[in-house]
Amino acid sequence: MKFSLKFRRKNKAEDPENAVEETAATPARKEKKFSGAAVKRWLFLHGEKVATGVVVALLALMVYTAIGKLELDSNQTPDDLKSRASQIREKIDNATFPADSFPVPDFSRQVKQNSVKLAAESYQIRNFTGDEQGPCRRCDPEILPPQQLEIKAGHGLFFVAKNQVEEEESDESDKQLDAREFTPELTSQLGATAPPEGAQSMGKRWIAVNALVPYQQQVDAYDSCFLRCLGYDRQEDWPKYTHVNVRRIEMTPDAEEDWDEAKQWSVDENYLARLQDTWAGRGNDPVPQKYQVAGLIQPLGPLADGTWSGWASHSQFAESLPDDDSTQPRSDTTPAGMGPAWPGGSRPAVDPTRPPSGPNSMGMDTAGTPDTAEAAPATRPPLTKFKLIRVFDFDVEPGKSYRYQLQIVIKNPNGKSRGLPAFYLDNPEIKDEELRESEWSQSSGPAWVPLDANLYAAGIVPPTEDSPEPAAEVIVEILEIAKGTQPAGKMRLHRGEPLQGEAPLQYADVQSQKVMIDKQGKIDTEYTLLDLRLPQPTSVGPQSPAELLFMDDRGNLVLRNTVDNASRVERFKAIEKVASSQPTKVPDTPETPPADRDIDEWEDKKKRRR
Repeated sequence: MKFSLKFRRKNKAEDPENAVEETAATPARKEKKFSGAAVKRWLFLHGEKVATGVVVALLALMVYTAIGKLELDSNQTPDDLKSRASQIREKIDNATFPADSFPVPDFSRQVKQNSVKLAAESYQIRNFTGDEQGPCRRCDPEILPPQQLEIKAGHGLFFVAKNQVEEEESDESDKQLDAREFTPELTSQLGATAPPEGAQSMGKRWIAVNALVPYQQQVDAYDSCFLRCLGYDRQEDWPKYTHVNVRRIEMTPDAEEDWDEAKQWSVDENYLARLQDTWAGRGNDPVPQKYQVAGLIQPLGPLADGTWSGWASHSQFAESLPDDDSTQPRSDTTPAGMGPAWPGGSRPAVDPTRPPSGPNSMGMDTAGTPDTAEAAPATRPPLTKFKLIRVFDFDVEPGKSYRYQLQIVIKNPNGKSRGLPAFYLDNPEIKDEELRESEWSQSSGPAWVPLDANLYAAGIVPPTEDSPEPAAEVIVEILEIAKGTQPAGKMRLHRGEPLQGEAPLQYADVQSQKVMIDKQGKIDTEYTLLDLRLPQPTSVGPQSPAELLFMDDRGNLVLRNTVDNASRVERFKAIEKVASSQPTKVPDTPETPPADRDIDEWEDKKKRRR
C-alpha cells in the first residue's frame, strides 16, 4: 500500500514565524497495487506463518483421529469375536452330510455299458519310412574318436616261440641250481599249465591301453546317412573297423608335449600277424565277445604266470568280467570264425606241423586250398553302447613314463570298392579314399613303467630288545628278461635301508614243473625303504593293514600293504615250502638223446632245463 502525501519542506533561512506550511497537492487516498514483487515480499515476510499454521492443523487432526480410535465398536470386542468363533467352530463340528443326496456312481457298470469293442482289422495303419519323398543321397558320416583312455603298465613272463629267445653265452657267473619237483598242492595253487610244445618263457614289459568306442552313436550316425538313402545295404552299411593307430610320447621333466614328434604305429593285420608269430599260443580273454569288434582288439599274449585280468579290459566293463579268469582253460587253438591275425585268433604252437584250419585274416577258409576257398561274409556285431579298444605297447623301458593317443581307422562305406554310382553320393569326392580316420583322441594320463622288480609287503616285525626299530619283511620278484625267469626272495629291512643284499632265491619253472633254488642269490634293486606303518586298530572293523613306502633311484614312490599283496605272499610261501623240502632221490642214469630228435636240439633243451 502506498500513500501519496506531500508536505512542504521548511527552509532554514526562512523565519519560522513567517513560514507558510505546504499543503498537500492532492487529497489523501488509499491505493492498492498487486504486483509480483509485492506478493514475493509478502510471502517472504509472512510465508512461514502460513506453513506453521498448516502443520499445526494437520497435527491436531492426527491427534483427534488417534483419540477417536481408542474405542472399538460394540460388535468388535475380544469377547464378542471369541464368542462368534466358538459358535462357528461348533457349527462345523456338528455339521452332517446327507450321503443319500449324493450317491457315488457305479463307474464300473458305466464303463461296461459304454465300451465299444474295436476291430483291429477295420483299421489300416500305414508305416511311414520316409520313402514317400523319394530316397536321399548318401552323405559322409562322422567317424567318432576313442574315449576315456585308461593305461596301466606291467611286466611278466611270456611263452614265446623257441627262435625268439636269444642264446646267452655262459660265463663264470652261471651257477648250478637246486631243483625240487612240483607237489600236487603247489600245482593246484599256482594254476600253472604246461607250456605248448617248443615254447620257451621270456620276460616282457608292457603298457596296456584300453579305451571305449561309442558304437551305438556310430551306428546312429551311419543310419542317418544311409538308412533311407540310395544304395542302402544292411550287410554293408555298418561300421567296419580295420585297425587302430597309436602314437606315444615319453614324459620328461624338461620337455613339452609335442605330439607331432610322437612315435606312431598302426595295430593292423600285419602288425598283429608279426606279433603273434613270436608267441606260442595266446592267453584267455576275459572280455565278453559282445564288446569285441575285429580291428579294435589286440589279442592277449600267453602269460606263463598269472592272468590278464588287470590289463585286459576297461573299467566300463568291470561288472561283465568274471571274478577269476584263471579258472578258465587256456585256449591254444584258433576258435571258429577267428583268424590268426584277427583279435582273438592265434597261431597254434601245440603242433607246428599241422596245417592251419578255420578262416584266416582275410576271411578265407584255410582247411583246403586258399585259392579255391570262398570268402566268408562279415556279420554285424551285436549293438552295444560301447565297444572295447585294447592295444599293448611292448616297446617300453623300466622307470620311464609315457602318454598315448588313439585314432580309429574305418572302411569307407562310400568307397570305390562298393561300386556305387556317383549320383548316389551327396559329394562324389568322398569315394576317393578306401579308409576313413577319426580325430585323435584326447591324450591319456601318464603311465610309469615299473622297474624289473616286484615288491610285496609280507609283514612287519615289531621292535624287540635287540632291535628297537620295527623291521619290514619284503618279498622281491626279479624279472629276468632273457632267461625268462622271475626268482623271488625275502628280505628284512629297517627304515632308510636299500633293498639290496644276499638272500636265497627260488622260482617255479612251469616248463620243467620244478622249483629252482639259488641258495646264494643276490638281490640288487634301485628301491629304498622310506617308511613303514604298523597295523592300526579301527573302531568299525578289522585293523588296517601294514604299509611299506619305497622310493626308487628316480624319486618315484611305491606303496605296498599286506592286504593287497596277500595272494602273492601266499604264493611265495607255497614255493618256499617246496624249496625247503628234501630233494627226491633219483638213481643216476645216463641221458641219451631220443632217436627221432636232433642231437643239437636235445643238448640245447638239456642245457635250458638246468
